[in-house]
Amino acid sequence: MLLRKNCCRRGGLYLLLYALLCSCGSRNTAPGGRDMPDRTMLPDHHIPDLGEDRDENRLPGTVEVFPFTPRYFEWQTNGSPAKFMALSLPDATADQEAVTLVDRYQLLAPMLIHQWASRRTGIVIDLRNNGDDAQQAAYRVQASTDVFPVILVWDDSTASRADRYMQWITSMEYIQKAEDLPVNDSLLLQLPSAGMPDRQLLQDVPVKNCLRRAMPAY
Repeated sequence: MLLRKNCCRRGGLYLLLYALLCSCGSRNTAPGGRDMPDRTMLPDHHIPDLGEDRDENRLPGTVEVFPFTPRYFEWQTNGSPAKFMALSLPDATADQEAVTLVDRYQLLAPMLIHQWASRRTGIVIDLRNNGDDAQQAAYRVQASTDVFPVILVWDDSTASRADRYMQWITSMEYIQKAEDLPVNDSLLLQLPSAGMPDRQLLQDVPVKNCLRRAMPAY
């Protein structure tokens, strides 16, 4: 029971960590233009604002370190447009990959959460896997005076996984259920379906390679 509870918390923590690490910048060379040694780089303390530092010529999903492709979109909340980043995790493989990365970067979680909160950008965790009866749950993450929403989406084929994520989410003292956050079917229309990564209402954003091993120049 304790092991299952710990795994659930670690998996959920990774989702927040991954969302934040995807947006950090990269640095492939040392000051003065010299090549960095072949080592794993920690993320920069600076996370650029959404819409900046984007390379439109790069295809998403080309960085091997990250198994998922984040997507940014705008959605109306309380009558005003709000920025969201969506992560599609349609199968349990994502849960296994979560454990490895969270073990490595879990100490950075408080810093990254505070930096992300200041950008007032929500996170959508989409567990759907071509099932029926899509459901949603909304939460608020409190980081000092800043707050950002986290929305969990699932279907009947991923209900058991959703239960585990909700158990972790509700166990964290700085996350609260957001009963007053209007979540409706219009959100689902803007999310990519499993196996359909390119929807016209979404905007592909490349994953930043802040954790990629620096390769020597030839």
